[in-house]
This record gives sequence, C-alpha cells and structure tokens, in this order.
Amino acid sequence: MTQHDNNQSTTPFEESRSRVTKAIADHERWQWQLQTEWAVETVKHLATVNIAGIAGVAALLSSNKIPPELLRWALISFTAGLLLALLDFWLNSRGYWCRAMGIRKNVLAASISETFQDLNKAATITKDAGKDWFDVALRVGWASAIGAIIGGLLLGAALFTR
Repeated sequence: MTQHDNNQSTTPFEESRSRVTKAIADHERWQWQLQTEWAVETVKHLATVNIAGIAGVAALLSSNKIPPELLRWALISFTAGLLLALLDFWLNSRGYWCRAMGIRKNVLAASISETFQDLNKAATITKDAGKDWFDVALRVGWASAIGAIIGGLLLGAALFTR
C-alpha cells in the first residue's frame, strides 16, 4: 500500500484506477484539442481557396471583358466548394466530439470500476465513436478540394478563351 499526503491508505487497485482514469481523461482532453485545431485548419484552407475563387470570378464578371459562360460555371464550382468546406468543418467537428464523448464514457467506467478486469475493460477503447463521421468528412473534404480545382480550371479556360 502507498501513502498519500493526507495519510489515507490506498490499495494497488485504487492506485491503478486513479492512474488509468487520469490517462484516459488526458486522452479525452487531447481529442478536444484536436477537434478545435482541425476545425480551424479546415475552414481556413478549404474555405479560403474557394472564397478567393469566388472573389476572382466576381471581379472578372464585373469587368465585362471576358465572356461570362465559363465564369458562371467557375462561380458555381467555387461556391459548391465553399459550402462543402463548411460541411466538412461540421462533420470533422462532430466526429471529434463523438470520439471525445466515447472516451469520456471510458473515463467514467474507469473511475467507478471495482475490479482489475473492469478497469482493463474501461481502459480499452474498442470502437472509435467518431469514425463514421470522419469517413464522410474525408469524402466531403475531397469534394470541396475538387470544387476548387474545377473552378480554377474553368477560370483559367475563361481567361485563355477570350
């Protein structure tokens, strides 16, 4: 048995439970940090590219020097890319939220466990609660990037066909 500063004795199990609970809780905090960072980076990069495309197309449309047909399609493509970037932001944010909430359940299970078997079960994360959200977000993120690429190609074609 070990002694804490407050002179209360703890069993090896209580010591293990405390350490496992802390480790899982630290992992949960890390997931929340990842969620925040991912959300900011997703919006910053995908949205910025698509917004720049929208601004460029709008400027060229207002100049009346370039035939508007390809520019309109480029505008639609960049706008779709921007909307998909925002959806990607939400999907990834939701995925990290679900993952962190799943880990929180493990923290609770570890903190109330009464045997080493229960503690081991709580410390083992068998399913990523955010996986399905991340799978969809991956596809939506690529669709957003493809929207920006297509918009850029259409913009380039419009500039070279005038």
